[in-house]
Amino acid sequence: MRYRNLQIGTKLAIVVVVLNLSLIGLLSLLFFQQFQLALNERVLLQLSSILQLKKVQIERLLSETQAELNQTGTVPKAAAVLFDTLVVRQGPPLTLHIPSLTAPVHLPPLRRNAGTIHDLTPAHPTGRMTFAFQLPVDGQQERWVGLTLDAVQEILFERTGMGETGESYLVGQDTTLRSQSRFFPQTNPTHLRVATEGAMAALAGNAGHVQTHDYRDVPVFSAYEPLEINGLHWAILSEIDEREALEPLHRLRTRLWLLAGAVLFLTVVVTSLLSRVVTQPIVLMEKVLNTMSKGDLSPEVPPAASTDELGRMHAALARLVGALKQTIAYADQIGAGDFEADYPLASQEDALGQALLRMRDQLKAYQEKEQAFRRENQRSLLRGVETERARLAKELHDGLGPLLTSLKMRIQALPLTSPEKEVLKTQLDETIQEVRRMSYNLMPSVLRDFGVGEAVQNLVTQMQGITSTQLRYVNSVEEGVVIPAEVGTALYRIAQEALHNGIRHAQAAEIRLSITTFEDRISFYYRDNGVGFDTRREYSGLGLRNMRERVLLLDGMFVLESDASGTLLEIELPL
Repeated sequence: MRYRNLQIGTKLAIVVVVLNLSLIGLLSLLFFQQFQLALNERVLLQLSSILQLKKVQIERLLSETQAELNQTGTVPKAAAVLFDTLVVRQGPPLTLHIPSLTAPVHLPPLRRNAGTIHDLTPAHPTGRMTFAFQLPVDGQQERWVGLTLDAVQEILFERTGMGETGESYLVGQDTTLRSQSRFFPQTNPTHLRVATEGAMAALAGNAGHVQTHDYRDVPVFSAYEPLEINGLHWAILSEIDEREALEPLHRLRTRLWLLAGAVLFLTVVVTSLLSRVVTQPIVLMEKVLNTMSKGDLSPEVPPAASTDELGRMHAALARLVGALKQTIAYADQIGAGDFEADYPLASQEDALGQALLRMRDQLKAYQEKEQAFRRENQRSLLRGVETERARLAKELHDGLGPLLTSLKMRIQALPLTSPEKEVLKTQLDETIQEVRRMSYNLMPSVLRDFGVGEAVQNLVTQMQGITSTQLRYVNSVEEGVVIPAEVGTALYRIAQEALHNGIRHAQAAEIRLSITTFEDRISFYYRDNGVGFDTRREYSGLGLRNMRERVLLLDGMFVLESDASGTLLEIELPL
């Protein structure tokens, strides 16, 4: 039976069912996809957060271990010593044969008098994470310390927020595991190859997240980053099985199918009942409509015999006839040239009126969206202002603090009475405390016009005039070397802060500093004979922290040593 030959009630039921089924399917699909995207994003974000936390913990552990070996010479309690030896560097690289390792340890030459970390895990018979810390002793000797650090494995095995199948692990440059696999605990990790998409990307120096297969060939969500610490080049990954991560999605899909079936059943039942109610008055009015279809509006619509659906259809038909007659009259007015004539709405069900109301609602919704967009832009602007304030606060502290210190020294040298000096000193101390809460984004004109070498020379000249500390500066910036503006500004701010600390806090009698350019880098050297300080202690001031942050932001090297004989600061920044 063709569709066009069906009864109108049946047609109505079919249309409503198809439309409802399509709508339910479309909404379910959209909701399912949005939920899947949100779930994927949440899982990857959580993995990235866990990865960042573990990376920071491992970097801190290795850096603190190296610093403790370098500064105190003692081995951390959490480490097991495999060897500790001094090597006299006389010629080609040396080789150590350690009984507890399955392969000899090759000793490469120490570079730039800075300690490095070497990966000896493949040489360990059971694959425990083993490191060789190469430390400078003097111009002729190096200290080599071999340690096993199970604390790194403990950091990786911490599975908070990782579910039942989550895992974090390390991969070496040979694409084998460096940490113990939680899925193969009895297997030497260096025998497990990890040539996954995330591992290869991290070993290539990239960071990100991806849905891929892990070293077990199991679909997973994976977050990856390179782990590079003082010569150690590894990759760190945090992963969780897709099956576990997407379990809420599978449950949602089942519930959507059940909901769609229930809604479809209700739709069929309700539509069948409604179609009967709707079609009966339509059939009864067929004759009247046929007459009207011929354009004959003269017959009056008979009054309704009841107030049920048929009666209401009679009333509606009467109103329709009246509206059509009113339309004819309006057409006559337009034909007569009366373009100011008004056309009132026939009723609340008038199609044009409804269209206008819908337009009004759409314009209102559009206006609300526009206002929401404007508010969001304002919030973004405020966030930008706050960010700029933070940046200004950082720069103000680095630039204005030393100048206020110089002003304080000049006030002390002025021929004023003690009470006057005390008042000025008190006010200036309060000003310094206030300025320390602000950042400095002030660019010195001499730095902008003549470069960092001359800017530091000018700074030294100014400071020498207001302090008894002997300042000695060597400007070895070669002509023609292009120094990026951010590098020059960073070095100038570091020099400002170093001189400020050396004069005010270190009580140094002599300070030596220099700036030297090389083919691909620029070096800053600072040395004083002051009282020194504990470099491992956390201080409340922002100066040292800001210097470190500037160097880190520019991918530079920051070396700070201090003891009772004075403080040494060496910085190298790439050009």
